[in-house]
Amino acid sequence: MIRAKPDNLGTETLELTPLIDIIFIVVVFLLLTSNSRLISLPLTLPQTEEVLSTAELQAEQITITIQSELPQWTLQLGAEAAESYAQWTNLKADLAPLLVRPSTSITIAVASGSRSDELLTLLSFLNASEFKNIQLLMEPTT
Repeated sequence: MIRAKPDNLGTETLELTPLIDIIFIVVVFLLLTSNSRLISLPLTLPQTEEVLSTAELQAEQITITIQSELPQWTLQLGAEAAESYAQWTNLKADLAPLLVRPSTSITIAVASGSRSDELLTLLSFLNASEFKNIQLLMEPTT
């Protein structure tokens, strides 16, 4: 009689891939079908009927233009007419009271050919005033 010897006695392993697949499917099923509570926070909105006009909204926008020729500074508040300044001290005196409004934003437009020290003077003043809402517009070089 011919007897065949088993090659690997005791080295049989259990295949875990189907078990992991089944566990994953069950976990996904339980997550999708569980009743999760929606957490909501109570929110009270102010009861105001006051509507801001567009003129008030535009007054919050300040545009400062730095030009290459005199007058070097132009200050425009919202839709109002722009005012020109030849001296930094005059512009600084008119600009300082406007920086205390919390919702004010400043746009700085720098003309090509203007000196960089005027821009640096303005930016250092705004930094010293701890003013953060600034947009800087520059022309692309050709």
